[in-house]
Amino acid sequence: MLVNRDHIIEYLNHIPEGKTRDEIIGTSIYNYFQPDYHKLYRKFIDKVFETGQPKKTIVQAIGLKDNIAWYETIIIPISIEGKINKVIFNIRDITVRRNIETALKTAQDEIIHKDMLDLLINNIPDIIFITDLEGKIKYINHLLPGYSENNVIGSHIYNYIPIEYQPHHEKMIKECMKTGEIQKNIVQVYDLSNKLLWFETRVIPIKRDTHEIESLLFITTDITKKIEVEKNLKDSEEKYRELVNNANSIIIKLNRDGDFLFINEYGEEFFGFSQDELIGCNVIGTIVPKTESSGRDLESLISVILSNPDEYKYIENENITKSGKTVWVSWANKALYDKEGKIIGVLTVGTDITEKKEAEQGLKISEEKYRNIIKNLHLGYLNVTTEGKILIHNPTFNKIAGFDSNKDLVGLNMPDLWQNPEDRKKYLDQLKKQGCVYNYIIYGRKINGEKIILLANSQLLKNDIGDAISIESTFIDITEKHKLEQKLRESEENYRNLYEEAPNAYFSISIDKSILRCNKAAEKLLGYTKEELLSMKVFDLYADTEYGFSKAKELFQKFSKGELIQDEEFQMKRKDDKHIWISLSVKPILDQEGNIIESLSMVIDMNERKRAEEALKSERDKLKAMIDGLTSAGLSIDIIGDDYKVQYMNDLMKERFGDFIGKLCYENYIGATEPCEDCPAMKSIKTNTIERVEQSAVDKRNYEIFSAPIPNPDGTISKAIELVIDITERKKAEQELILLSQLKSELLTRYSHELKTPLMSIKGFTNLLSIKFQDTLHDEELSLIGEITKGCHRLETLVRNILDTADLDSGTVELELTKNDLSSVIRSCVEQLEGFANSRDHTINLKLHEELLISFDIKQIVQVVNNIITNAIKFTPPQGRITIQSEIKEDFITISIRDTGIGFTNEETQILFKRFGKIERFGQGFDIITEGSGLGLYLSRKIVELHGGELWVESEGRNKGSTFYITLPLL
Repeated sequence: MLVNRDHIIEYLNHIPEGKTRDEIIGTSIYNYFQPDYHKLYRKFIDKVFETGQPKKTIVQAIGLKDNIAWYETIIIPISIEGKINKVIFNIRDITVRRNIETALKTAQDEIIHKDMLDLLINNIPDIIFITDLEGKIKYINHLLPGYSENNVIGSHIYNYIPIEYQPHHEKMIKECMKTGEIQKNIVQVYDLSNKLLWFETRVIPIKRDTHEIESLLFITTDITKKIEVEKNLKDSEEKYRELVNNANSIIIKLNRDGDFLFINEYGEEFFGFSQDELIGCNVIGTIVPKTESSGRDLESLISVILSNPDEYKYIENENITKSGKTVWVSWANKALYDKEGKIIGVLTVGTDITEKKEAEQGLKISEEKYRNIIKNLHLGYLNVTTEGKILIHNPTFNKIAGFDSNKDLVGLNMPDLWQNPEDRKKYLDQLKKQGCVYNYIIYGRKINGEKIILLANSQLLKNDIGDAISIESTFIDITEKHKLEQKLRESEENYRNLYEEAPNAYFSISIDKSILRCNKAAEKLLGYTKEELLSMKVFDLYADTEYGFSKAKELFQKFSKGELIQDEEFQMKRKDDKHIWISLSVKPILDQEGNIIESLSMVIDMNERKRAEEALKSERDKLKAMIDGLTSAGLSIDIIGDDYKVQYMNDLMKERFGDFIGKLCYENYIGATEPCEDCPAMKSIKTNTIERVEQSAVDKRNYEIFSAPIPNPDGTISKAIELVIDITERKKAEQELILLSQLKSELLTRYSHELKTPLMSIKGFTNLLSIKFQDTLHDEELSLIGEITKGCHRLETLVRNILDTADLDSGTVELELTKNDLSSVIRSCVEQLEGFANSRDHTINLKLHEELLISFDIKQIVQVVNNIITNAIKFTPPQGRITIQSEIKEDFITISIRDTGIGFTNEETQILFKRFGKIERFGQGFDIITEGSGLGLYLSRKIVELHGGELWVESEGRNKGSTFYITLPLL
């Protein structure tokens, strides 16, 4: 039967004849017990629920056919989700066996007809056999399958019992023969196939008329199936508990009202709550806030989900941990139904998606920053599909193309802005081949048809599988530059005059690569004289690099074909062998027949520009990383001028306070009519230092402000940048921690004081008993009184340690520092503990300075030294060595206390100095003293830290000893 806590039957595997399942399920189990057994049976059931331990008893009850019968009952607790809510009754009818036992007992005084006794014995399911006092079988009513009576009768009983169970069996027989009482035990027995069966055995002495025991009667019951059922039930329960508690997901069970019924260990660790803190509490206000940060009403949403979970099988929402941290969880919900199909609760499984949500938010912010950078570029920016549809553009591109700067061009067809569609085709072919093009000349036109010439840098953007998805480009309008070149071509005279004095280097190169002419700028750029240059080949001037000699050969081939070379960047080599970046434009000069006779080459020094571009890129990367990092960290940023007016606010600042650039900071941030006395921005401007302050703002929240000065180009300072951090929740948490710490200390102090009064009474009266009646009390009684006295001393030490802990935690302890000899104090402590050490056969070696004069609270330091030496004696097996040594390093004295004890593992050292951080050694086979409260080392570290020192332990592992170090300042 399966019975709940109200003693109501929920399941029955066998239904009595003449009854139905519905007549029994839901009724009280006491309907089937004799009234005389109700009180006893209720006591047994309640004991199983209380202790979680199975119970076995024999009672009279109403039988399957409404007759009065004897039943042997085993009550087994069932643990579900850590709580015992039900028990299983394993009930076996022993009426026949009970009657036999009664008959056998009566048979000692009366004569029973043998035929009736044989009929009774041979028709019960139990195996009954009789042995002589040497253990040989004289009679048996049932044989195990495969055995014959000829083989069994006369054989020894131990032929059928495994050797490991024979000592227990022999003990049972001896106890029966000694006391003459019935003995009971559970053993295993071999069948013919050597299979082990479980039997419950009773042995009953058979006596002669002289009351001497002449033989033994054994009644055995096969309980193999019952044992297997109990084992399978236990294994199933363990597997279920292991599956739920070891799942890497949050598993929660709620009732219809949203109250916790269960949460697994992973959920407890994730949210920081224990089961005891959550069971019975509502999900709203514990792990779910009433309102999400976005404004979504979670209280209403949870109510709807609990009413109809199947409509909300999957949902994502904000949650909160015990510490107040906001986390995101994805929930999978499943409705729980009763037998009538009504919803009684929800089973929900959660997955932590906080990092995913944070990544999405970071990506959104990053994209916004990226768009802002593009928007403010002084270069035209354009991102188009490979077909030419505009995806992204900036106002500078609008201006270049002749559009209004605010006009949205997304979706416009870019090829319409090319003068010649064939030029775009060549551009795309080169882009697809190389992946990028630099300083590419585009002949385009504005929207009004005006022709323009653009210098473009483009790259082909691809997806993860390598397919081209768009083209990203920047543009410079070089129309005016080309117009100027056209005018130069139209005026040869102007060209000659400009050629020599031009700021850029010019060369005329023959078809055989000789330098025919050059200007002054060329001499200056390359460091050669004109005479030296005119005696050289142009290839002598190119650097031997990827962007030097190799690229020059490629350009010369284009020149040989009559192609125009425009703004090609590559590297040349100066006379001092230094490499320089130049931009080269080459125009072929033709004779009357159209043959190339020479070239006109313009070389622009790009070194400064290259350095500027690298510096600009580096600064942009740094700025972007800084802004992204600060924004991701939730920092608000603004800039305040020396007139208290706001000059800049980042998006997060505007979101919190609104946009009031150009307005007074103190009016809008804190709602004041006058400047703050401790304004960090003004202090930074005046002192040229970084300032920090905590302030409350108009939004009733607390902020930590860091202000740094921003120098002007002339070195003066007229503004400061502020980083603003929201510390409201941290402040609340700090206040709550302070209050909790005070309450904890008060509680410890109060309970400890309450313990002291009865403790003193017990101690005093115990001493009085031992003194007043020491001549009349026996040794055993005096020993018991001694144990009480020892217990009082231990409890008194615990109370004193708890009070000391409360004082230290409250911060009210004031040290009484006096100048003392630390070496003398340690020697005195060793003398006091010498008897204890001798009782453990320990040797204590002292390697101390003759004198160590420092200032310390002698009472407190004596407590520390005594505690650590005592621990060394307790946790070192007999015949151990303890070495105490002093060392002076810089401004500190170090005392080391080394023992040859059982040592510590890495895990144990992590909890050693925590409050009640006792490491349990009892029952682990160590020859040590295990008494202690776990407060001694916690108090010792607190006391040493109050002195400005440190206390720590080092150990190489189990059974390798340990060394405790104490450092105290010399000052």
